[in-house]
Amino acid sequence: NKQRRLQHKITLMILTDFLSWGPFMGLGALHMGQVIDATSWYPVFSAVILPINSVINPLLYDDRVVSSIEDFLSYVEGCFTRRQRLTRMVPAPTIAVNLTEK
Repeated sequence: NKQRRLQHKITLMILTDFLSWGPFMGLGALHMGQVIDATSWYPVFSAVILPINSVINPLLYDDRVVSSIEDFLSYVEGCFTRRQRLTRMVPAPTIAVNLTEK
């Protein structure tokens, strides 16, 4: 259980870093390849997106935050699996159409 929790923490850290830095690096690569002019996007990343990542990372070191995130994700997963079970249990209504009568 401890190893699983540590694995979830590391996965969340990598995921949040990737979601923050991935678009920045993609824009930088497109800018270097002269595909787009990304100079107007640099302030947005510097002032908004990267500081959000800096705030999120220390929170991920706290076990209570990671536990809350795991609880939320399992709740969301439960909603989807419950909906799938309900749709399998209740057949869709059918409408009988008589094509021979006019």
